[in-house]
Amino acid sequence: MSCASHKMKIEPPAVYVLGSIHGNMLERSHYTLKDFISVLYLYEPTLILTEVRPEYLDAVDGIIHGTPEQSIVYAYAKETGAQIIPVDWHNDEYNLESAQNEKKSEKIKKEIQPLFEKFINDIGSLAQSQKPDTQEAIRKRYDIMAAHGLTALRKRDGHICENIKKQKDKLSKERVMIVFGVAHKYYLEDCVRELGIRPLTFESWYLAEDAKKVVISKSLIENSVQTLKTAKELSSARLKSGYYKTDVENLKDVLGELDTWIDKLNGLGD
Repeated sequence: MSCASHKMKIEPPAVYVLGSIHGNMLERSHYTLKDFISVLYLYEPTLILTEVRPEYLDAVDGIIHGTPEQSIVYAYAKETGAQIIPVDWHNDEYNLESAQNEKKSEKIKKEIQPLFEKFINDIGSLAQSQKPDTQEAIRKRYDIMAAHGLTALRKRDGHICENIKKQKDKLSKERVMIVFGVAHKYYLEDCVRELGIRPLTFESWYLAEDAKKVVISKSLIENSVQTLKTAKELSSARLKSGYYKTDVENLKDVLGELDTWIDKLNGLGD
């Protein structure tokens, strides 16, 4: 690994919750794949709790279910020796409820649309996407949805929090990064606080000038790309065989993006 020598050394115990914007990193100019990778390099986590279900042995199924950046997270861990613990949660019942919540949310669109528009605007920037006011807008949106009985994501977050709390002893000893979609960030920060740990703020440790100096290693790119290719092959085979019973359209959408992920990652090595 090659990265900038940074001015701020983060000493454990420390916990930071990184909100990812998933496939939006392929399109945004101020929260890119390189920005995402720079966060890993500068923070240097020794333990990563990540958006992959505990029953999965590697990043492949996490990628298939919508988080292709897990290829990067696992490649980083392989390169540095950081430990990864998958802590995500979802199942077929959740997938069905989530799809129903999305349809029903159309009825309260007027209430949640301004918050959603703020969210879309804020995730255009790495720094802004991590800020408390962005998280509060996300919280308010899901508070409104929950008040109308649309609680699928809150249920999922509750299970994720339970999985995180199982790692309490490790959280108090390591330099921890929790990597999930930005819509989960506020809830998972609350979860960390419930353990008596104050999660770090982005501005307390991230230096943009150091991020500009990060050089991404060839091995991280190669390992990430290989994992994406494996996920692409497996997802395609499963979809053709009827393996999945729920969330099929979303899985197809993710599969359709994987070539772009591969191209973008390969481009980082040019």
